[in-house]
Amino acid sequence: MTAIRDRIGTLEVGLDDLQSGIEAGTRTATALQKEAATLDDLVGNQLKMAEAVGAVVRRSAELRACLRDQREALRELRENMVLLRAELHLARQR
Repeated sequence: MTAIRDRIGTLEVGLDDLQSGIEAGTRTATALQKEAATLDDLVGNQLKMAEAVGAVVRRSAELRACLRDQREALRELRENMVLLRAELHLARQR
């Protein structure tokens, strides 16, 4: 009988140890899940930021192209003004 009680006591200790291990594993899994959720949020935010930065880069490229066109139009306008002044000056002299 004592041998059976010793074995049952050993099994109970083993079960207690197993339960403690499972509880520790559960706490670790919960902590990992929270950390994974935090990382998911961070990565999601970084992806959103990357999309926003990409949009800003595209818009700035479009703006630069527009400004280049405007600069060329201004240059042409100035050239035409110079030509018009020269024509007016010649017309006055006649």
